[in-house]
Amino acid sequence: MSRLPLRHHFAARRPELRARHAVVGALLASGALTACGGTDPFAPQATFETQLVGFQVYPLSTSASSLPAAISLYNFTSVRPIVRTNQTLNFDVAVDLDASGKVRLLPPKLVVAPNGASLETGMQVISGTTFDTFTRAPNNGYQFDSATVVTPGQVVAVQTQGAGPLAAICTTTVPMYAKVVVDSIVPTNGSKLIYLRARVDQNCGFRSLAEGLPSS
Repeated sequence: MSRLPLRHHFAARRPELRARHAVVGALLASGALTACGGTDPFAPQATFETQLVGFQVYPLSTSASSLPAAISLYNFTSVRPIVRTNQTLNFDVAVDLDASGKVRLLPPKLVVAPNGASLETGMQVISGTTFDTFTRAPNNGYQFDSATVVTPGQVVAVQTQGAGPLAAICTTTVPMYAKVVVDSIVPTNGSKLIYLRARVDQNCGFRSLAEGLPSS
């Protein structure tokens, strides 16, 4: 049996060596990307920076029907909650006061459910933090069918579909997030004026509630 010269052995193995080098190169490139803080180029990209917004509303149950008593997080506006003719809503959270003077944050289900309109908004109180230091919304634990009762200074995480100009902006599987805090309750003209702040992430599916453009 004849033997090939040594150079022919190397020539025959070149495709195999090239394939191995390609695999190693890919692994090294992947590791370098991770080590350098690289991101997945196919991951969703945020469009909007988070926005800090102030709201002024009156108690839903005791204020005149012409006064705002709810907030639209996506539109950054205080509104009177309504059901539009196409059965969509103009608000994410309605606001009221209980008998003891605490603020009740109401999801749409408690305000307009008999009208047949639907928009999923859930809330939860975040303990042990401040509005500024709380920078990422949890992905579970929200209450969609009960009031969230708070006093000034308590931080609330909100998960919602986002009441847009004509319909919900996001979906129940890829919602938008915000954080809300009641700053103060001020007597005015025989009623109470409730001041709130929110930082809103309008990017569906992104949970960052820090200042700037979200990365996740």
